[in-house]
Amino acid sequence: MREAAAKFVAGDLDGFMATFSDDIVWRSGGSSALSGTYKGKDEVAGWFGKIREFAGDTIDVEPVDVLADDEHLSIFLDITAKRDDQVLDVEVANAFRVDPDGRWKESWYLPNDQAAWDRFFS
Repeated sequence: MREAAAKFVAGDLDGFMATFSDDIVWRSGGSSALSGTYKGKDEVAGWFGKIREFAGDTIDVEPVDVLADDEHLSIFLDITAKRDDQVLDVEVANAFRVDPDGRWKESWYLPNDQAAWDRFFS
C-alpha cells in the first residue's frame, strides 16, 4: 500500500492502477465532483485524474495504518492538498475487498471530514 501511495503521489498512475483488478468498483460518498460509484479501471483512473486536476502536485498521501487479511484491506491515510486559497487536511479510511491475486476489487472511500472534502473537490 505504501508503494501504491508513493506511485500516486509521484504521478505514476499506470503503476498505481496496477494494484486494481480490471473490474474494480470504487465508491466515494458525499456531494463533490468525486462522489459516485465508479466501475472498471478506466472510470477509477478518471476519479484519480480528477483529484490531480483539483490538487495538482500539491497532493500528499501518507499511509498511517494498514490492516489486512487474505480477502480484505483497510488503510488509513492522511491526505493534504492546496488549491487557490483552499487547504485540504483530512484522514481517510479506505476499505477494500481484494481478489485472489491481492488486487483491489472493491472499495469504500470515507474521509473523516466529508464537508471539507466536498468543499475542496467542488
